[in-house]
Amino acid sequence: MLSISVMSSRPISVGVLALLLVAAYQLLLIAGHHGNPTVLFYAGAETPAPPALQQSLYRFPNSVGFDGQFYLFIAHDPWNAHGVAAFVDNPSMRWRRILLPGMAWMLSGGSPSLLPFAWMGLMGALAVAGTVLSGMLLRDWGYPVWCGIGFLAIPAVVVSLDRMLTDIALVVALLAWLWAIQRDHHGVAMMAMALAPLARETGMVLAAAWFLWRLIQQDARRALWAPLALLPFLTWTAWVHQQFGADATRWWGWPLEGILTRLAHYAVYPAPSLGLKLALLLDYAGALGIAAALLLALPLWLRNRSSLLLLTSLLYAAGICCFAKADMWSEAYSYTRTGGPVALLLTLYALEQRRWWLLAPLAFAVPRIAFQIGLSVLESLRGLGG
Repeated sequence: MLSISVMSSRPISVGVLALLLVAAYQLLLIAGHHGNPTVLFYAGAETPAPPALQQSLYRFPNSVGFDGQFYLFIAHDPWNAHGVAAFVDNPSMRWRRILLPGMAWMLSGGSPSLLPFAWMGLMGALAVAGTVLSGMLLRDWGYPVWCGIGFLAIPAVVVSLDRMLTDIALVVALLAWLWAIQRDHHGVAMMAMALAPLARETGMVLAAAWFLWRLIQQDARRALWAPLALLPFLTWTAWVHQQFGADATRWWGWPLEGILTRLAHYAVYPAPSLGLKLALLLDYAGALGIAAALLLALPLWLRNRSSLLLLTSLLYAAGICCFAKADMWSEAYSYTRTGGPVALLLTLYALEQRRWWLLAPLAFAVPRIAFQIGLSVLESLRGLGG
């Protein structure tokens, strides 16, 4: 058993603990659903699946599933050689987020039977990396390294681990970028800026923040590293556009239109039971927390323009506050990934500066995610019992 004293001096020990927790949770889900590892991708029976996967894919009845199923489809056919794009809801968007599907495909050697396990391995590695990076950042700010286990409480991380999503890679890239800048490891910072948008497009904010921050510091030479770091993403995006055409989705609207529309509707799904009523309440509280983070970004930066954390949160908020697509804000598993990075950046600033009240926006979103994880655990335990 890892002791607190050991974990406080060895960040990797905290990473090992995170790996064990993640593995235990995912193995419980698999064991509770007939031992099928594809259950982690939450595919829905109402969503068509590629013929090659129909026999092996665990599909939840009476459900359209969740985003992870599409990334699994892409990992089976990253070059669309077998026409898997016909089964992906938005190929031009999903394919842009190639980082984890592409890595899973390479790790598995393209073997369909090994792909779920390759993806699980990537998730475990990211959990270790994120926990270690969190611990090292917190140690630099005067906290014990074992506090890095808090990485597993970040909503976007939990949702990614529960549904095999790409957002965990963006969070790890963000932490690596901050740690690298803090330690003057510019090569690591460049790599983080290059990989972040390949996990999710909003990762381009890291390059934008680097560019502006370096200009503020009158370091124009290093500011130019930002556009260089974006070349892999821009090159891949050009290929995706050539293959699948432009993304016709209506993403943009008036500033704050998406989150305000969500807040104007308390109930976004039927809640006949007490448990679902509690879920609705927690859902709304989480949306309030994310909205507060978006609104706080500008005034906080105006009060401390030298903070890279606040500059990054402001740029992130400026971009995503104009996202108006309803399903990006409708439920906790969505809005904590869309707007969660702003709340995370404010949380990191709160920890760095000991401004504890700024922990509230992210803290408001955590209970709803924990509630959902609890339901998943209970369902899996019932599956074991049956």
